[in-house]
Amino acid sequence: YAPLSVRLIEMAMKNRGSWAPIRNQMELLPGPMHEMNQDVADPPQHRKIVIVFYIGGVTYSEIASLRWLRDNLLYLPEDIGKIHFIICTTKILSGTELLESLVPDSEKRQGKAASEGLLR
Repeated sequence: YAPLSVRLIEMAMKNRGSWAPIRNQMELLPGPMHEMNQDVADPPQHRKIVIVFYIGGVTYSEIASLRWLRDNLLYLPEDIGKIHFIICTTKILSGTELLESLVPDSEKRQGKAASEGLLR
């Protein structure tokens, strides 16, 4: 198992940083898509930097999956240890916070009142 966001990053990396082979699938996802590549004549010993933006938050599972991807690039063995992910996010979410964010506020208040014995 790997989060969808990490699978998309993995697919782009397999295609040397291009979304072109999966453009049709990417268009099925809501929201705009932007791709930017910078061609630099870097010697091969320099690290490749991948910047990943998570708007709305990232889970610890997604961070761990990106670390695993960095350390296990079996299809790009020459890049193992040379990829550096920079994660930009609005929040780091735990599993509990993620699930709580899916429950409407009114249900949270009712659940709290019931647990305090205020509702019968």
